[in-house]
Amino acid sequence: MTLSTQDVAGIIQHMNDDHAETLCNYVRYYGGVHDVVSAELTEITSHELYLQVIAHSLSCKLSVPLIRSIHSTEEARQVLVEMAKQAKAGLASEKSY
Repeated sequence: MTLSTQDVAGIIQHMNDDHAETLCNYVRYYGGVHDVVSAELTEITSHELYLQVIAHSLSCKLSVPLIRSIHSTEEARQVLVEMAKQAKAGLASEKSY
């Protein structure tokens, strides 16, 4: 099973509408760009997220590998939530140093 075009569009809209800070955390944690102003999810495949990033010093498109492949909306939800928790915890531990 693979994600349909409609599934992808729904995930992108949901993430951009409801999880802007999570997208920024993905960029900070997985992409190493810490001065993020905004991040917009532009594409998701079974293996990667593609984000349009605006930071204080750059504007770019960033590819973030998923922690495991996804083939359904339920798998996408599970992986994105897991990555969000991992990024939030990792960023919190970086601040404690």
